[in-house]
This record gives sequence, structure tokens and C-alpha cells, in this order.
Amino acid sequence: MITAGDGFMRTQMGNNNVYAQDNGISWLDWDLCAGDGIPDIHWVGPGEGQVNWEDPELRCLGFQVDGNEVESADRDEKDYRLFIVFNSDGDTQAFPLPPLVEGRAWYRAIDTTLSPGEDLMEPGTEPRVEGDQYMVGPRSCIVLITGEAGK
Repeated sequence: MITAGDGFMRTQMGNNNVYAQDNGISWLDWDLCAGDGIPDIHWVGPGEGQVNWEDPELRCLGFQVDGNEVESADRDEKDYRLFIVFNSDGDTQAFPLPPLVEGRAWYRAIDTTLSPGEDLMEPGTEPRVEGDQYMVGPRSCIVLITGEAGK
């Protein structure tokens, strides 16, 4: 079971029954969660980017995942993020792209509206996304990844 604080390596020293303890074993050290100022997950809606969680007709939703804290032998990049959008609506939706630091750009890894061979790109062959928004086709999903702007 995942508990509060597991994302930043909080330990209970093997004690799985700390709910009744008011001491350092059960406290969260929020300084361990300071990170890089980028939220681990950021939700985005179509148009202006705000998600209306109260809208029962919401048919498309996007989110950015910060992967900066995950080490990988496949990459040595310092600013690694994913932007994923699901659109179950029958119309194309414009999604604003989350801003990136200087020298970084978004690249399209997956777009299920494209024809086979173009819909899922091999690593290292992803085309750069131009502009500040992405048009997500009807009943589709996209996955964008960050990379060096000069790639």
C-alpha cells in the first residue's frame, strides 16, 4: 500500500503501525519534497488550459508528468517531462503546451490520429512540435516528450 510520503523516500523504520504515534516515525518531512519547483503532475484542460472538474461533459484531459527525479541509463537529460492528452470528444481540441526552460522543446512520441508508421515514433526519431499548442484529434491520445531544442 502506498502511503503519504512514499514519493520522497519517507521511512517508518519497518514500523507498519504508526498511526497512534506522535513522533518522528509518523511525521512527514516536507523539506524532502521541495524538488525543482515543477509539480510532479500538472493537469491541463483544452482551450485556456484550466480543467473544469465540475463539468460532467468533460471529454478531454491532459497532464504533464515531471520525470526529473527519475534516473535512467537511457538519458542524461536534466529536464525530462511527459505531456499526455486523452481526447474522447468527437471534435479536435487545442491544448496549450506547458512552458519549458530555455533550450528545451516538445517532441511528439505518440499521436493515435496519424497513420501507421507515423503514430508511434521510435526513440530518437520524434518530430519537434512547433507552436504553443497541440491540436489533439477526435477520439485519440498523444504523448509528447521533452528534448534538446536543437535536436
